[in-house]
Amino acid sequence: MDEIVDNWYRGHRSNLSSGTRRDYEGRIRRDVGRIGELQAEDLARNPRELRAFYASLTPTNARRLHAILRQAFQDA
Repeated sequence: MDEIVDNWYRGHRSNLSSGTRRDYEGRIRRDVGRIGELQAEDLARNPRELRAFYASLTPTNARRLHAILRQAFQDA
């Protein structure tokens, strides 16, 4: 999953404001880093893992991270 998010971010960071870039970079480093080794196919087969991960975050952080992941997977 790291690769999907990294590829998406590299392709889109020039279109983001500096504040959004800092926010995304922090979330990618901190939050995606915790689940990055998981395979996207495994999460698709067992979404409970992703839901459990979201539950470990604050609602705001979960929502913002979900937006990043959604965009990355839509573009993959």
